[in-house]
Amino acid sequence: MAIYHATKDTFDELIHTDYAIVDFYGDYCPACVELAPVFAAAAADYAVLRFIKVNTSRERELADRFQIHYIPTTIYFRSGEPVLRDVGSMEREILDQYIAALLYDSPAPQDRRH
Repeated sequence: MAIYHATKDTFDELIHTDYAIVDFYGDYCPACVELAPVFAAAAADYAVLRFIKVNTSRERELADRFQIHYIPTTIYFRSGEPVLRDVGSMEREILDQYIAALLYDSPAPQDRRH
């Protein structure tokens, strides 16, 4: 499935779907670069989800709206409403656990921050 690149003008329309995952990232961020292929691989595997990326350098208004202080920040939306949030890069197994929590209300991964 495609990965959408949202702007302040397209963001609300893109998240108003059953399930969406938004990766707030920056081109200069090593952890964001590390997360990118994991995010892309999941996008290819989960047709039921809409995968969206927001470049926080270009879309400051969206970063402020969602209080993005650290990148990458991943926010999981159900019917246009944020339901889960995580900060930092992650392995595919962790992303799959968040997706299961989004889709099936299973437990989200525990706090992974050190």
